[in-house]
Order: sequence, then structure tokens, then C-alpha cells
Amino acid sequence: KMAHELQEEIERGFGDYVTAYAILNTLPLVALLSEIEKRLERYKTENNLIPISDFGKKVAEVVKTEPVPFIYWKVGEKFEHYLIDEFQDTSRIQWSNLFPLVENSMAGGWDNLCVGDPKQSIYRWRGGDPEIIRELPELFGPTGGVRTERLKGNWRSAPEIVSFNNRFFSFDSPDISPGDFQAPPFYSPGHVEQKPQKKISGYVSVSSLPDEHDFRERALDRVLENIHRLQERMIPLADMTVLVRTNREGARAADYFFRKGIDVLSPDSLMLNNDRRVRFLVSLFNYLENGEELYLRELTLFLSDQDEGSEEDLARRIASLQNRLRPLSLYEKAEACLQEFGLHVQGGSFMTGFLEAVYSFSQSSGEGGGLAAFLEWWEENKESEKCALKSIHGRNALQVMTIHKAKGLEFPVVFIPFADWEMIGFSTGFRQNTLWVDDAESGLPLPVSFHKYLKKSAFEHDFDEEVQKNYEDNLNILYVAFTRASRALYIVFPMKEGSGDETASSKIHTFIRERLARLYADDLKPLPQGGFCLELGREPQGEEQHGEQEESQASFGFISTPWQERLHIKRASPEEWALLREEDRAVKRGLAVHRCFEKAKNEDDIQRELSLLFEKGVLNEKEYDEFKSGLEKIMGLSAGEGHVRDFFSGVYPFLNEAVLLTGSGDYRPDRLLFTPRGVVVIDYKTGSPREEDRRQVQTYRSLLEEAGYQAGEGYLLYLSKGIIERVL
Repeated sequence: KMAHELQEEIERGFGDYVTAYAILNTLPLVALLSEIEKRLERYKTENNLIPISDFGKKVAEVVKTEPVPFIYWKVGEKFEHYLIDEFQDTSRIQWSNLFPLVENSMAGGWDNLCVGDPKQSIYRWRGGDPEIIRELPELFGPTGGVRTERLKGNWRSAPEIVSFNNRFFSFDSPDISPGDFQAPPFYSPGHVEQKPQKKISGYVSVSSLPDEHDFRERALDRVLENIHRLQERMIPLADMTVLVRTNREGARAADYFFRKGIDVLSPDSLMLNNDRRVRFLVSLFNYLENGEELYLRELTLFLSDQDEGSEEDLARRIASLQNRLRPLSLYEKAEACLQEFGLHVQGGSFMTGFLEAVYSFSQSSGEGGGLAAFLEWWEENKESEKCALKSIHGRNALQVMTIHKAKGLEFPVVFIPFADWEMIGFSTGFRQNTLWVDDAESGLPLPVSFHKYLKKSAFEHDFDEEVQKNYEDNLNILYVAFTRASRALYIVFPMKEGSGDETASSKIHTFIRERLARLYADDLKPLPQGGFCLELGREPQGEEQHGEQEESQASFGFISTPWQERLHIKRASPEEWALLREEDRAVKRGLAVHRCFEKAKNEDDIQRELSLLFEKGVLNEKEYDEFKSGLEKIMGLSAGEGHVRDFFSGVYPFLNEAVLLTGSGDYRPDRLLFTPRGVVVIDYKTGSPREEDRRQVQTYRSLLEEAGYQAGEGYLLYLSKGIIERVL
């Protein structure tokens, strides 16, 4: 009896124990994060830095408190329509910043478009939230004008691939084995099924290996067999792509195919330091910095096939170059070196990549980014992705890339050799994944280790929610991987039978195996070496190439010219800048109204230009109302037998800013009105009345008489003061 009571007591207190254990284990982490945040904030303040990750939050603070016109004023432009692509990867903060603008546009009757597929939401770790798509109709209400349209046509893949994915990813029941995973509504048949639009034959192969022992090496062996067979069928390597889950898997796959004699296009093959012209530039930088003869010999050797003279000639040439480089920035130095030795003509993509690396370093290092600092940075990073080309096309090589990088792309043939990743990212001894939970007692968010024991803690709800999201994330990753192929899709996974082990049931390969058993039980064929294979359609056949084939090499145009010879600085600022800069209200009113009058054909044009200044954010709402009222007063001013408004009635012909040519120079009155009683001269001024202004109008009238016109009355319209003067 005592043992039974003790067990019940343990069970009653077990949840509290697990909760306390989870919190205590991460308290040092909370303290560490707090200290890191303090030091980071201090560093940002001392160095006047704002990380790009902070911008969304800062914009959100403004959007919450300011009206939409203020936002447009800050942006300097107003947009009527918004197109948001990849909407499933939009974060809550991003959407909260965009929503007021979209809402304002819709209130004005304008159309907006959000394009996204929640099944391709694979950036939750970066804040992406596919639930925003589902919430849109509810957010704007039944009369909000939100219309959902599902695109049924698939223009990428062959019918066999489309049919396989339609069936594999459609769930009639929300319950998905393994575990307690609930399929989200966007995986129902109506949301998944597509109609193929390509009239080509396709192929799907899903094969298993009998166990997980040395699975990756054996999976790559199987992919290599398929590659050789496709090459025999005239499919070029450039049409084939291997998709992997992580960069580490990609490096392993690339190394394997290199060793097997397959030309591979991967980050390693695109390293800038592998190009001899890039190495020449780095040697030139080193010689410019420290003058060591070793680097001069390397430069001479590089130029020897171009008959560039002796080592002494090169030294004198570089000395002359060094004098020209002194006042230039690091990036300008690099470009000048390219131009000096003609590398901008033949350099192509590697020269572009090198300049991008120089620019990236300059942006991150600030004022300390000189030549010596760059050379030190280059030595540390020349083998990293920071010093690699982002992409290159036209080379007949097998591509290796991660599924995340492949999102949005398509490839004729896709191999997925390692379909065995975890569906739930539980913490292990070697990997700690953190789950942020809300502590009920303190009301603060706390980081706890994402482990299975949280199911028994006070954080059970947070745990269940994170498990569900993990399943969704990995199902989405699988969907993205399976839908990249246009002609052929090859999938390899380990055939490990479930044994009630939770670790086995949380693997993606268990999910694949059980789906195939449910959907294609009669089509699975046993393989001689063990495991089974599903084959749909026929393997692709390429066209036989006749004649000698040259290795295609990527050709990139690279243009580099001295900007100093082409850039001409305009000394006068546009009028919008003057308006935004002006603090004196009367002067600003005069400038704004002058802008409205200067090109106006009629009174409607004047009103329209004032509205445009408001929409561009040049005028705020208060200024707009004030200037509109002032404009109405100006239009009502008496002018001869009528009013200023009559100057813009359209009754008489007119010219705005017409040029009067004379031997001593050009004159440009603001407006000439051709009436039966002569040409009326109207000039706009923004300051106070001056005698010089009267003389200017009298000059205009005299020039018109010399040109054979009858000069009529002259008027000076002082826009800031709201007064008019008659000049005879």
C-alpha cells in the first residue's frame, strides 16, 4: 500500500518536477542571453549601427502610431497597388508593417495581389507564417473584397510526376501516421491536386535500401548508377540536380561525385580563389601593400604570355598605378586594377564575384576597410561561401544544392538521395534545439530544451504545438523537394521497419514508407539486394548529339568604365527636395503653389498638382488643407477687370515658360496670355515685392513689343504673401 501511495505521489508531482527541471536547465542560458543582448545594444550604440533584423521592429513601432499619409511622406511615394510574392514566407512583423498600406489601398478601391503556397512554407525558423494566408478573408471580413483563387495548372512537371505528388500529398483524413500529426487544411485533395499542362513523358522512382547501415554511401552509389544510365540515354549532366537537406550533406555528396569522376557544380567548384585572374589581383594587392618581390614575380609570370615586358617595366607600371589609387576607395582600387590590366574585358563572372566580395567587405568593415584589412579578411575567408560565386550557368555538370536553395526553381532530373531526416527536431546529446514557452507564473517567455519529456510538463500545450509545426515544416520541405523535377524524380530512403521506437517513427523515411504502402501497395517491386522500388512512367531519353561537342563555358558580359568620366553632378536640387527641406511655412507655401502654377493649363491642373504633392508626402495633411485654402484666396484676387482665376479659364491662348530669345540672353516669363487687348504677362514670385521684379516684367513687355506683339498688362503674383501687383 505504501509503495502504491508513493507511486501516486510521484506521478502527481512528476509534472512539476519536469517543469522545474526544464527551467533550471536553461536559467544559465537566460542569463547569458541577457548579457549578450546588453553588450550587443552597447556595441550598436557605440558604432552607430542598426542590424537589418531590427528594421522590421522599428518600422512596426512607427506604423502602430502614425497614419498612412505619414508613411507615404516618409517613403516619398504613394503606391496604389501592392503585389506580395512568396506570401507564405511573410512574418507577422512584416505583415503588420504592410497591412496599413494594403488596407488603405483597398479602401480606395484599388486591386492588390498576394501570391503564395502554404505547402511551400519552409522558412518558419526565419519568421515565415503560412497562417496569415488563411486569415486574410477573416481579417477583411465578408465584405472586404478578398477573393481566393487556386491555380490548378502545373506548368513545370510531366503528368506522371504531377499525378504522383497529387496522390502522395493529398490527405482525405486529417490524421497522418506516424504519431499524432494533423494534416493542415492546405493538404486536402482540393488544395493539392493540380492538372499537368506539359505534354511530355515523365518518370518517378522511389526506392528503399534494406537498412540504415552506411546508408548515405550506398544511397549515393544508387544515384551514381542512375546518372550513368541517364548519360547513356543522352541526358546531359547539366540537366541533373541532387537535392539535400543540409550543407554538410551537400559537401559529402559533392565530394563523392568528384571522386567518381563526375563534374560537379557546387559551392566548392565556384570558389573565387580557384580562378587565376582573381589570384593575380590578390597578388597585386599584396605587392601594392608591402612591395615584396615574391608577389612581383607572380604578377610577371601571369603576364608573361601577354608580352607585357620585363619585371622592371611591370614595377614601374605598378608604381604609376599606385599613385592613381591613393585617393580611391577600396572598391574603386579593385576596379581600377581590373581596368589597368584588361581583366574587365576577359574576366567574366569571376571578376564580378571578386568585386562583389570587395564591396561586401567594404560595407561590413566601414572606415577600417583598407587594403591591408581586406587581405587579412581574404586569407580567412577565401575558402568560405563569402568568396564563392553565387551561381553559374552553361556548364555541363551535376548540380548539388540544398532544398531551401532550390525553392522556386525547376530541374529536368532531380535526385533526393538522403530522404531520412528527422520530422521532429528534438534535442539530443549533440544538438540542442530550443523551444520558447510562456511561463504562467512570471508571465515571461523562457527558453527550454525541446525534449520529449516536456509532454509531461506544464508546457504540454507549447510542446504539442511545436511538434505539430515540426511535422508541417518537414512535410513542406518534402513537398518542395518532390515538386522541383520536370522530367524525372528519383528518391532514395532507408527501409527501417518501425519497432514502436519513437525515434524511428519521427523519421521522414517512416512517413514515406507508410504512405507508399497505403497508396501503392500493388505497385511496389522487391529489389534483388533488398528493399523495394516504385516506378511510374518511363525514364527520359535525350536526343543524340552529332559531331564534336565543345564543353560549354559560361559567358558573362562584364562592363567596367571609370565612373569619374561619366558621372555629372547636378548642382541644383529638385523642387521636391527644396520643399521637404524648407522649414519657413510662408516660403514653403510659396514654393508649393509656384509648383502648382508653373505648368498648369487650367485651374483643374493647379488643384491636381497640389493633390499630387500631398500624395507624394511632400505636404502633410495640415499643410495640404492650409495651402488649398490659400490657393483659393489667390485665385479670387482681383486682376484688372477680372480675377486671377480668369488667367486659367482657357478662354485665351497661352504659353507657359516661353523663351524670349535676345542677343544678350534668354528670358522666360512664367505665363503669357494672348488676349485681344494684347499679350498679358504673368510672373510668379515666392518672396516679398521688390522693384527688381517690376523691372523684370517691364523687360518682358518691351521684348514682346520688339518682337511685333502688342504688349498688354503685366502682373506679379506673390504666392507666399497672397498678393498681386499690376505692372504697366
